[in-house]
This record gives sequence, structure tokens and C-alpha cells, in this order.
Amino acid sequence: MAKGGSQLRTAIVVKPDAIRRRLVCRLRQEVLDRGLKIVDEKEVRLTKELVARFQPFVAVAAGAPAGGLSATVRKRVVEALCAGPVRVWLIEGRDAIIAVRNLKVSFRREHEVHGGIEAQAIYNLLHAPDDEDEAARLVEIFFP
Repeated sequence: MAKGGSQLRTAIVVKPDAIRRRLVCRLRQEVLDRGLKIVDEKEVRLTKELVARFQPFVAVAAGAPAGGLSATVRKRVVEALCAGPVRVWLIEGRDAIIAVRNLKVSFRREHEVHGGIEAQAIYNLLHAPDDEDEAARLVEIFFP
């Protein structure tokens, strides 16, 4: 969502596993260190319906492949997301979408559970958009 040239808005969903592992403060500092601002935040309990709005693969019919994940893994992803509260941050800053995407990659390398694609899908620590359309959708869902 454009705002004043390259000033953009996006959102990050800090997942229950990151909260359980006490990584929220570290993640917040990473956001600020990249010159971004957290302009709003909220704590949310996700439902399967809400997860399907920002994780479209969840709504795929049972048995159909989605992002290389089986129906069982997709179900476990939803269970992990709904297992506790999430924190959602509205982020603003220069090239915010790219900065958040890069943060997602570096934070995952340093803190995430190692294993195959299934373990990484289930237990990853944050959700952040990869492009402007996804960023706009996340902002609209959580900060209408």
C-alpha cells in the first residue's frame, strides 16, 4: 500500500511459536533496526476462517496439493496458528515490503526449527507478505 513515494505499509503476523519461544522483543528490534516503524499492533486469536483469508492454501480442497503441502500438513499449520495468540504489527517505512521480506528470510535462518518443508511450514515464526498485493490484503484484514 503506497504512502508518499517509496514509503509503504505492510503487516507482520508474529506466530504463536515465536511468542512461546520469547522471540517477540528480538523480532521487534530487528524491525526497528531496519529503519521501519511499528505504527499499530494488536494481539489476535486466529480462527481457521481468518487463517484462510491470509494463508490461501488453507482453503484448498482436501487432498489437493497446495504449495507442495499435503492436507495433513495444512491442517497442522492451521492448528499451530490457532494454538495461541498472535501479534500483528502494522509496519511503515521506506521499501517496507522488501525490508520485511528480507527480515523474514534472515530471521528464519537464525531462529527457525530445522527440518523438511513440512516442519518449516508448521513451526515457522512469522508471516510476512512477499509482494504489494499480499501486503495490502494483510493490512486490510488486520487493520481495516
